[in-house]
Amino acid sequence: MNIYQIEEDLLSIFDEIEELDGELTPELEKKLAITQEQFNDKIESYTNYIKSLKTDMQAIEAEQKRLKDVYERKEKTLNKLNDIIVKAIEEFGETKKTGVKYIDFGTGYVSIKKTIAVDDNKELIKDLGLNLYDIIAYAQAQNQLNCVDHFDLNELVDFYNKSTESNITLQDVKPVDVNFDLSISMADLEKPEIYNIITEIAKQAKWKLSTSLSKTAVKPSLEENGSCMPNLAKLKENKSLIIK
Repeated sequence: MNIYQIEEDLLSIFDEIEELDGELTPELEKKLAITQEQFNDKIESYTNYIKSLKTDMQAIEAEQKRLKDVYERKEKTLNKLNDIIVKAIEEFGETKKTGVKYIDFGTGYVSIKKTIAVDDNKELIKDLGLNLYDIIAYAQAQNQLNCVDHFDLNELVDFYNKSTESNITLQDVKPVDVNFDLSISMADLEKPEIYNIITEIAKQAKWKLSTSLSKTAVKPSLEENGSCMPNLAKLKENKSLIIK
């Protein structure tokens, strides 16, 4: 079998693998096996195809970024137009008995739909994660992780307030989720069994953490008392259009 026959056979195999979403059947695996007789030719063919795949992947990645940018630009335009129309309908539109503002221009109908969402303080949530990381990393460096059996959230609150001249409270901190390749709430850090898990993670050579807010968890509290966690999040009324 010459190099051209190998190339042709391999391209057929590679196409079949892609059609199978990258999965290898025993039959395909057997066909891809490298014998001593075909060693040089197959290695050359495989590496050439790898280069081709990498080129394709780079092109796809660039196209994904381009499409993401296009999507974001169109989304911003849509949001701006949405705000302009909402403002105009609120000012000049008609009002249903239900209080819904709308406009009916004959060939179409547009009304305002109001929804309530949680608008979280992303900068605060991110900073809490960075501060928590510093506290745990320092305790690890000082071999102090095993000196206590739980995490004192007051330490995080004090550390953050002193470093930023802020005035957050435990109420602001507890709803925040902390991700150590697993998701837990700040409140769970006060539990000894959770603390033990975290100390084991922190003993590893490399570890990361990130923070996010469980909006579904805090929304009921915000709806009951909107000022209960003013630093962390607030309710935001979104107004979108129903176009018919």
